[in-house]
Amino acid sequence: YREDDLSKFLTIVDSINSGKVEAKKYEKTVKVRFFAGIGIAYNHMRASGSGDASVSSVDYIGKIRPGVQVGIDFSSPRKLQNLIIRTELGYYKYLQMGNGVVEESPVERPRTATYQVLLLSIKPSLNLLYKLVAKNGFEFYIGAGYVGNFSAKSRNRMRVDYLDDGSADLWEPYLKVQSYWG
Repeated sequence: YREDDLSKFLTIVDSINSGKVEAKKYEKTVKVRFFAGIGIAYNHMRASGSGDASVSSVDYIGKIRPGVQVGIDFSSPRKLQNLIIRTELGYYKYLQMGNGVVEESPVERPRTATYQVLLLSIKPSLNLLYKLVAKNGFEFYIGAGYVGNFSAKSRNRMRVDYLDDGSADLWEPYLKVQSYWG
């Protein structure tokens, strides 16, 4: 028995024995729990291949960035008490930048490249969780869900400075960043 269930039963038995009968108070059909969290993520990327030499020459610097999330869990105290529906809303920042040098070759002009990617994203999600194990403060869940990402603000900038004639090019946006993905 759960301690809470047993104590409610004993309260009813005691009230009957004392002559003062208390009506049983029924629990709500849905339990709601709120949660919030903060965290950090280490962002790092690498580019390689036979495409744009400016991108693949860049030495990217990893960054630590913050993230926050809030959410609500819905569950039943009676039937299906091991099933939880979770909704979350998160915010995170992704920033990656770096510099590189493209050496002169028969197909390339000598140049330096500076590349920067910035995404400020909002991440809503809906998850279904099922509690498989609940023993002595340890709980194990299995679940599935869908997470969407809305890019609230983005920057994708490439600056190339040509070393042979001193000219420069700036592309902003350098690549198109999708505003939504899941």
